[in-house]
Amino acid sequence: MGIRHVTREPDEARKDELSLDDAATIKLKGLAVGITRYNRWLAHYDSRLNYEKAMLGAQGARNLLQPKARPAQLPLLNYRAPEGIKAENQWNRKEIINYSQVEMTKAEYAKIGNDYKSTRNV
Repeated sequence: MGIRHVTREPDEARKDELSLDDAATIKLKGLAVGITRYNRWLAHYDSRLNYEKAMLGAQGARNLLQPKARPAQLPLLNYRAPEGIKAENQWNRKEIINYSQVEMTKAEYAKIGNDYKSTRNV
């Protein structure tokens, strides 16, 4: 017994196939149900957060909701070291790395993306 391959004409429709409009209608109904459910959960979370904030306020602990202060950033100094800066390698403590210094203006530094700049205590 082998697999039987049945071919049909391109314009011949099968009974179990949906038209594009029918498939879109079914999908949109499912999405509407999902959106209703998600909106109900969002309203629940919003009410729960308001309740928790009210409980903290009643106990005098509303200040716990304030954002924490960011640590002070190190200042960028006008320090020139033509020979570079020597620092201990943070991954291999026995090794010293000589970092070269690149001079630039404040505007040039501002153009560099945050992914590529940082400060480090040496």
